Amino acid sequence: MDSVSKLFSIMGIVFIVILILLLIFFILKIEQDQVIKDATKDFNERVRFEGYITRDMYENYMERISIKPLEIRFRHIKYKIDSSNREVLTIYTQREIIDEIYNNPNKIYKLEKHDEFIVQVKELQPSIFEGVMQILTKSLAKPHIIVSKGGVVHNESYR
Repeated sequence: MDSVSKLFSIMGIVFIVILILLLIFFILKIEQDQVIKDATKDFNERVRFEGYITRDMYENYMERISIKPLEIRFRHIKYKIDSSNREVLTIYTQREIIDEIYNNPNKIYKLEKHDEFIVQVKELQPSIFEGVMQILTKSLAKPHIIVSKGGVVHNESYR
C-alpha cells in the first residue's frame, strides 16, 4: 500500500467515525427532547385535571426535565365566562405562580375550572448535534421550542 492509499483509508475511517458520532448525538437529542415532551405533557395534564400545582409537583417536573439548559414558561389565564362569550380577566405569569407555590403556607397554587394553563419549554442552547450541523452547514441554529402544552382546567380537586 502506498502512502496515498493509506491516507485515503485513514480519511475514510475518520469520516465513518464522524458519521457514527453524529448519529449518536442525533439519537441523544431525540431522546432528551422526548423525555422533556413526556414530562411536560404529564405535568400539564395533572395540573389541568387536579386544578392546582404543589411545590412537590413543580419540583418533580423540574427534576425530570433538568437534562439540559432550558427556558420554561408557565401561563395561567383566568377567564370570565358567561352565556355569550369568554373574556380574559387576568394572565398570571410563571413568576407569580412560582412565588405562590413557595410563599403560600399551603405550598399550593390553585386554578379554577375553565381557566387555561400553558407550559412552554424552549432550548437555551443548541445540542451537540445541532452545533456540529451548524459548523457543517455554516448556518445559525436558533434555540427552538421543544414542547408547548396547554388546555382548560377540568377540576378543582383542592376544594
